[in-house]
Amino acid sequence: MSVRKNSSLLLPALCMCALGCGDELPDITEIEGLRVLGARSTVVDDDSLRATPQEGETVEVGFQLASPDPLRDNDDIASIFIDCTYPDRFTGLPLCQEFFDLAAMIDPDMVEVSDGDLEAVKCFEDNEFVFEGVHGSCVIGDPKVEVPVFDGSDPLKLVRGVICERGTPFFDARTPELFGCDLREGGTEILVHGSIPVAVGGEGHNDNPDFDEIALKLNGRPWSAVAAADLPPANDCKGQVDETGLLAVDPFDHALWIEVDADSPIREVVDGVREDLEFSLYATAGEVGRRFSVFEGIDEGEDGVLRTTVPWVAPDVDDVPDGGQLVTLYLTVLDRRGGFDVAVRHACVFSGDAI
Repeated sequence: MSVRKNSSLLLPALCMCALGCGDELPDITEIEGLRVLGARSTVVDDDSLRATPQEGETVEVGFQLASPDPLRDNDDIASIFIDCTYPDRFTGLPLCQEFFDLAAMIDPDMVEVSDGDLEAVKCFEDNEFVFEGVHGSCVIGDPKVEVPVFDGSDPLKLVRGVICERGTPFFDARTPELFGCDLREGGTEILVHGSIPVAVGGEGHNDNPDFDEIALKLNGRPWSAVAAADLPPANDCKGQVDETGLLAVDPFDHALWIEVDADSPIREVVDGVREDLEFSLYATAGEVGRRFSVFEGIDEGEDGVLRTTVPWVAPDVDDVPDGGQLVTLYLTVLDRRGGFDVAVRHACVFSGDAI
């Protein structure tokens, strides 16, 4: 069976609108299948955290995939994207301004376009293409695409595309969706679109937030990342827990602690006020108690430190195998100005001598 997720995703890493906090949406926070949690834009050949490119630069947009399988890799992923000028006005999904401009120049009484004139572009290897003056990219493996920002760029670029698991991505101007996947058995199709702010004339600079500056703890214990190559089997993790990385937890209630210095440089000052930081937690098993947590820009914290906890209920003891269940938690952060980062943490849930 293949899955087509036809509801397009507005990339939360790219100019996402502000969201409310405190909503309990466990269905949305549970990772039940392959999905995109967001995207992080970084300027190519710049070692800083800068998310906003200037004219003449290239920005890499990397999409964060989440899956219920902690050992999944991106070997079966292929994608196709186009990047162009964000439209002045539109209804429904945004379409390249270049396409609107082209349509306005064509006299329908003088030009007849047949399906044969608009062949689909399919991706079988990494390459770039141009369709009616719009730049496109085929990407095999990690869904990361480099977007050129040409001189004279408008302050907002549009990215649209599709990410395919076990499938061949294509762009077809003859279809309403424009993008799709020729899926194999068990494949998944995820349509994506969003905007990239451009610092035209140096205005609108923004850096990505960085989890290296944010302390994460589980029930008060430091919680470090574990490389995917070092993870144990999903149903037999009990023998590989440690004190900071793969933590041992029992099948009951837990709390993820988030701490950041109130004056941390990742909270950039904009118009005299520090930017907000909005966190969202997702889990491959169990139940997240609160979807959003926000550090407001005006919040000075306690003793100069901003702190919050997010409840997480581990899987029930009757659902946990004897060797323990490996659970992945994804924590995302937005600065509500286009910056994004994600932290991935793992825990081994089992009863008995779990802490």
